[in-house]
This record gives sequence, C-alpha cells and structure tokens, in this order.
Amino acid sequence: MHSTQRLKAYIGGMVHETNVFSPIPTTFEDFELLAPRFTSSGAPAVPPWPGYQDFCESAEREGLVVHRGSFCGAQPGAPADAATYRRRREALLADLRAAIPVDIVLLLLHGSQMAEGCDDCEGDLITAVRSMVGPNVPVGLLLDLHANLTVQRMAEATFVMACKEYPHVDFPECARAALKLLLGSRRGELRPTSAAVRVPAFGTYPTTAPPFDAFMARLRSAEREPGVLNISALHGFFGADNPWLAASIIVVTDDDPALAARLAQRLADDFLTTILRYQSPAVDPADALALATQAPTGPVVIADRSDNPGGGAAGDSTYLLQALLESGFDRATLGMIWDPESVEAAHAAGEGARLRLRIGGKVGPLSGPCLELDAQVLCLRTDAKQSIFGSALADQALGLSALVRVGRVDVVLCSVRQQVFGRLCFTEHGVDPMKYQVVVVKSTQHFHAGFAPIASQIVYCDAPGTATNHFHTLPYRKARRPLYPLDADPGPCVQIWPIDSASTG
Repeated sequence: MHSTQRLKAYIGGMVHETNVFSPIPTTFEDFELLAPRFTSSGAPAVPPWPGYQDFCESAEREGLVVHRGSFCGAQPGAPADAATYRRRREALLADLRAAIPVDIVLLLLHGSQMAEGCDDCEGDLITAVRSMVGPNVPVGLLLDLHANLTVQRMAEATFVMACKEYPHVDFPECARAALKLLLGSRRGELRPTSAAVRVPAFGTYPTTAPPFDAFMARLRSAEREPGVLNISALHGFFGADNPWLAASIIVVTDDDPALAARLAQRLADDFLTTILRYQSPAVDPADALALATQAPTGPVVIADRSDNPGGGAAGDSTYLLQALLESGFDRATLGMIWDPESVEAAHAAGEGARLRLRIGGKVGPLSGPCLELDAQVLCLRTDAKQSIFGSALADQALGLSALVRVGRVDVVLCSVRQQVFGRLCFTEHGVDPMKYQVVVVKSTQHFHAGFAPIASQIVYCDAPGTATNHFHTLPYRKARRPLYPLDADPGPCVQIWPIDSASTG
C-alpha cells in the first residue's frame, strides 16, 4: 500500500531578482549560474543556493525519498525574454511531471521574477505546479525577503515564507522550518492557515542595525506565540516595477485564521511605522571618504551599494574608484569591478607587468567615466571563487580575474559579474583587507556578515547607479500608488489574503 511507503519530497525552483531598470540582459545561458553541480565525490547535484541542501539532508534524516528537481538561477538583471522563461519553466515542470507522485513539494523562488509578457513568474509557476500535483499535496514556497507578494501565490501554495535576515544568513534555518510545515501538513498534524497584509512601502532595510533589528526581535517574539507556525516580513524589491511592488507581512498559523489576520495586521502596522522613521545612512562618495579619513584605525569598509550587481547594476561604475584616486589614501582596495576586457589584457600581459588599462565605465551612463590608468598586474587567477550568503562552501566562480594596482589603490577585476559576499574575493588574490585603511565593496548588505567582524566602521555610499536608493529618480510606470518613499503619505496597511476577511473576525 502507498501508505506504508516512504514519503517522497520534491525540491526545485528558479531564482531571478528582476530589475526592469537594469542595463544587463538576462539570457537562457545566464540561468546556468545557479544550476546544480555534482561534487567531485559523485554526490547528488547541489545548486549553490542556500537552503537547498539543508532541506534535502533534513528530509533524508526524516526518512523521506528526496527528488532533487530542476533548479536554475541567474544574476539579477533585466527581464528574460519570453522564450527563455518558457524554456526554463517547461524544464522545471517536465522534471516534476517525471517525479509524480510526490507527497510534498518545496519550490525555492525569489519572489520578484519578471519576464517578457509575465509580471509574476512565481505566481505563474505555482499555479502550474498546483495543477499538476492536485489540491491535496502540500506545496511550500520559500522566497528571498526582497519579494513582492501576489494573491495568486497565496491562493495556490499551502504556505508562503521568506528568509528573515538581511543579509540572508538564515536560509538554512528557513528551509528546515519549511520541511516541518510540509510534513506536518502531509501527516495531518498541522493545518497551515495564512493571512497577508500589504505594507505600502519598499526599500533596503538591514536587519543588523536599528531600527530593523528591534523590529525583527518583535517579529520573532510573535512567532513564538501559541498557534503561530511562521512569520515573514517581505521588504519588496524596487526593481520589479509592477502593481505588487510593496513590502508585506505573512503570518502562518495552525488552523487559526483570526489569529493570523490579527497578528499580520499588527506587525504590518509596526513594520510601516519602523520604515517611516528609518533614515538611510547612505552618503555620497565625497562624504564617504571624508568619514574614512576621520577614522583613527582601519579598515573602514565602504559599501558602493548603488552599483551592486546583486540588485541588477552593472558592477563597473568608477565613481568611487575615481574618488579614491583623487583622495590620496595610502592603503585602499576596491572589489570587484566587472571588466572582462581589462581582465583579459592583464592576463595577456602577465603578473608583474605594467600596462595602460581602460577600467570600468563601459556599460552605460550610470557606470561613470571609463578611466584610462597606468596599472601594475599584482595577481592573476583563473579559478578564484567566493561563497554566497555566508555559506562555508566557496562555489561562486569569478571567472578570469586579476588584482591590479592603479595609483595607490589595489583593484580586483572580475569577468563574471557578481557582488561582494565576503572577504574571499580579496583573499583569493592575496589581499588581506585588514592591512588597508579603506576597503570598498560593490554590495548593498550581503557583504556585512564577512566584513563586520573586522571593520572599524561601515559606511554606506549611494553614488549614481542602477541600484540607487534615490528611488524617485527611477521611471516607475506600473507600481500601485501611493507608495513610500515615492509618496510621502502611503496610506494604511491593507489585508490582501484572505481576500474576504469577514469570517476571520
């Protein structure tokens, strides 16, 4: 009988943080960046996405058979064309179709993916998955917290949850929590019942500092209340210009819709209040370097967050490099500038060579001027890697890369566009960040886990760039208004799920 067989879990997904303002196209091949890879020992294929392996290992310890399904993901960028999305979508669905029957499903998605002709890829995917597995198979969605929530996802999934922390160091914890909810639902021990409230705001809110660290403490305290299974605070993603652009709160209870609705509204109002009193610490390049000058000791870490490839920016802007060169700092380093052309020239010249390079400023006007500089090649790598979201596994290849010295600044150049997640992109090139007065990283917040332990000070800089926090400069067309910070008065937080809340009391 089927009831005596081991339960079967399916895990798969597709991840793309889509920025409609990005100058970087997203191709079919780009989705191979996060595709599963077999280890040298021949172990099962594992995509370099946090939480995937944790879910699989936890499920196997529970005695489940785990089908490691189709998974892919691309670096943040512009929407993929319709054909690319359709091919990737059909690969996932075909893989699930081959695995059926399954007892539980976990989909790892981003929550802000858009494609040509589809503004809600996650909603489209979960609807297709639900139609395949039927109404009784528990299906969970685990999202990045930079997600914009839609009713379609809430209607089709058994539950929707997201990581809680920014930087996203808690994906493993969330994957294990998702398994607990899926198994409890499948065994009839739990009945996940959700409410979601739209928070009419969006932004980048670090959970490592006030006031959002205190808000997260209150959220985690509420999550420990009797009957509460999970709470997520989605921050929204600025680059997904569609009617669902907004933060939100999702509360999952054990068959208690009134509690879910009441708690979601309370936390949503709290979240909006916290957002409205938040003052971004970002300063312009001149002020960032002035703060670094005042620091008695190093390293001062400056986040070049408006040119963060992890938000869809090119990663080749030169505003901070130019400011560093003009400032006269004796010991400064910057990582990483995406510049395959300069990397290739450095590799052709060889380590120790001196040559003239045209660095950065190649993608578009928000990349700043292309700087023609005399450079010395200090280190060349073909195999340098870094890890993602604080993972212990370094599996994010930088492609051909180089460390060059221009003036008094040591610059890491890469040929695979990505943000700085930690110190590895420097140390892989022989750079010890502790020995520098100033360390500039192209990242918004994910660098924090790796650099906070060594930084004498962290400075957030908002130079011109695609991932700017000056959101009013971006040409929004589809966003539902009013919406903070585009509008000073965003209005109230409103429940969006369940649609008819009359029965929740």
